[in-house]
Amino acid sequence: MYVYGAQTELGAYATSYIPTVAASVTRNADVISKTGISSLIGQTEGTMYAEVIIKNTENQICASIQRDGGINHIFISQSNNKRQFSLRANSVTIFSYNVGVFLSGTNKVALVYNTNGNISAFLNGVKVSTLSTSAFSFSNTLSSLQLFDDGYYSTQNTTNNKATILYKTALSDSECISLTTI
Repeated sequence: MYVYGAQTELGAYATSYIPTVAASVTRNADVISKTGISSLIGQTEGTMYAEVIIKNTENQICASIQRDGGINHIFISQSNNKRQFSLRANSVTIFSYNVGVFLSGTNKVALVYNTNGNISAFLNGVKVSTLSTSAFSFSNTLSSLQLFDDGYYSTQNTTNNKATILYKTALSDSECISLTTI
């Protein structure tokens, strides 16, 4: 019998594989990035959902859809004890919302966007913000997804990204409330 890649960890679930030979190694922050997936990302409407566990107050991006290094992006993050939802198109911030209270533990969040100007943010079963603005468009096709886990911006173990889902359509308010309810 051959065994390869075995790994023992203390925790509720396994993290990414840590290749070692003879000595223990500290795992770096997980960053999962996939490019060339524009067909999986709604270009004129969509919903980004994330379920994350917040462990402390460090700054942290949890999930990001982007193109051009932030000129066009949609992201859900944690900054200065607040959950933040943001959407930028052509270097212009179309939507930015900070949740006023830091929530440690499990959080379920969703950001719904539609380029005819309807954007909504949901946190733990509550619609926390909505914006009706003029129509906008992304200057380039959104084509990459990045997921961050365990303190990408610091040495702290800050966030566990349990699940992230992209929907190519804008989910309804009732669907988002059901999806994000803890």
